[in-house]
Formats: sequence, structure tokens, C-alpha cells
Amino acid sequence: MVKYVLTVASGILLAVTLIWPHVVQQKDFVNKMLSEAKRNVPDKATINMQQVFFKSEDAKHQPFTISAENVIETDVENNIITLAKPTSTMKLNSGVLLSAQSPSALLWQAEKVLRMNDPITITSDNGHTATVSELTIDEKARSASSPKPITVTGPQLALSADSFALQDNGDNVFLYGKVNVRFRDDKRKKTLTLKAQKDVHMNKPTNTITATEKAQLYDGTNTLTADRLVMHTTQTGQHKYEMKDLEAYGHVVIKTPTDTIYGDEAFYSQDTAVVKGNARIERKEGRLTGSKISVDMKTGISKIVSDSKQRVKGTLTPSLLKGK
Repeated sequence: MVKYVLTVASGILLAVTLIWPHVVQQKDFVNKMLSEAKRNVPDKATINMQQVFFKSEDAKHQPFTISAENVIETDVENNIITLAKPTSTMKLNSGVLLSAQSPSALLWQAEKVLRMNDPITITSDNGHTATVSELTIDEKARSASSPKPITVTGPQLALSADSFALQDNGDNVFLYGKVNVRFRDDKRKKTLTLKAQKDVHMNKPTNTITATEKAQLYDGTNTLTADRLVMHTTQTGQHKYEMKDLEAYGHVVIKTPTDTIYGDEAFYSQDTAVVKGNARIERKEGRLTGSKISVDMKTGISKIVSDSKQRVKGTLTPSLLKGK
């Protein structure tokens, strides 16, 4: 269920990002609320409303709500509003219900920027929870970001990163720093762990996940590392997804229980990885080199793929030669 990473991760992180643009488009929550409030207060007076609740639906008729214990216009001149204990809920197109809450939030009306403060908790009714200590949502830029660590836990996904940013209204999710993503691949019946030292980029329109700098994929038995990993996903049925293939570039290393395979690049599909460019196999019996190496990721067995243009070269250990 690799594509589930895109759905859940971006969905969890986008809970507030998705809700806030709908509120701006509806122009009911802030504008109507303030216009009604100002009827009862003198000009330039601070607005202080209690137990505010707003309910509406987005363009696809999915319901969402925003509530707060207090809504206070703390800076009249700069149109800054403080929300005490804001809570937002919305239903995604997939049917998943998301809820986000924090102790407080600041809203810059003119700039259309919302900043939620520590601790921010986002939960889904399918058992996933995200926590982050700071979240800034920029409606004009259609983006959300946090310089603080983010964690997501749940039955299908566990994720952690030093910081993150969402761009293009959630189509692109960037996880920065030391990134760790663990998820379930139903077809292979394995739990996959994707790690990176620099960043992981999730692109929803193309269903790709790109990991850079000491990128690593671990399937519980075998480990594939490279400078950059590009994972392509595909949908095989309703709510069923899998890894279609994986590209690896730069300093590729595949470790199986018996072999270590090196190369410049690799292509992993249908449980087979093909390694090219300065390719070699190292095992306790010795070393083999060739133009291509095929690795069965189920059995861990690797072999040289014959190429008429290049001879296979090998080096055997002295202990093996003595046994001949």
C-alpha cells in the first residue's frame, strides 16, 4: 500500500491546509463573524467573541467545521485575530474524517496567513495521528510549512522528519532533514522503510516519492541504498496500492543475506533489481564483475547478466581455490 503514504501523509498534514482555503473562499467564517460582531461594539474596539462555531462544506460538498473557545481581535490596526483552542474537522473525498486542534492560533486577515501554536495534533478516524509544534499556513501561496519536527503514527504508516513544507495546495509534500517513512506494501506482504538524510519529496499528481542523500529502502530482509531513490506507485484496485518500480542513482548498494551488490544505478521492478555501471557482486567466496547484475529481491540471490560485449570477471578466495 505504497501510494497510501501519499494519501495518508499528505492528507494528515493537509488537514488544516485544506480546511483553511475553504473558509477563505466561503468568506463566512471571518468576514461574516466580524461584521456581525462589529455591530455591537464601538469603532476600533477589540472584538471578543465566545464559543464560536462555523460549519459549511467545500466545493465537492464535503463538510468541514471550525470552532474556538474565544475569537479576539488582538490587533485592530493590523487586522490580527487570536483564536483560543481552535479545532477544525473535515471529511476527505476518500471518506476519511480529519480533526486538527491546537491551544491557540493567530490569523493575519489581510495576508491570509494562519499560524497554529504548540502542540498541534491532527487525527484521522482511520487511526492515524500527526503532531507538530508549529504550523504556518499561507492561503495566498497555497502552502503550509513548519521548521519544527513532524511525526505521524498509525496502523498503515509511521513518519518522522525534522521539518516539512507543503506546496501547490498539497500536490507537493517536502520532508526535510533526517526522514523516516515506514509503510505496508500489500502485494509483497512486507513492511517497507524509506530513509533519507536530506529530504523526501512526495508528488501526488505523478504518484512518486523521491528520497535524496544516503537514501535507503529496507524490506525487512534486503537493503538498497543510493544517493537518490525515485519510487513510482500504482493503484491496483479500490484502496489497494503498490510500488510499481524503483529507480536508484549514484553509489548503489544492495545487501542481501548472502551478497553485496554495487553499481552506479539500479532499476527495481517485479521483485527483481537490475544493477548497471561498474557492477559487481561480493560474497564470501569472492568477487564477480559484469555489465549487469540481476538481484532476486525475494530470495536474495544475485547473478551476472550475460553481455556479449563484455566478459564476466571474477576473483575467488584462496580458501575456495584450495578446496578445488
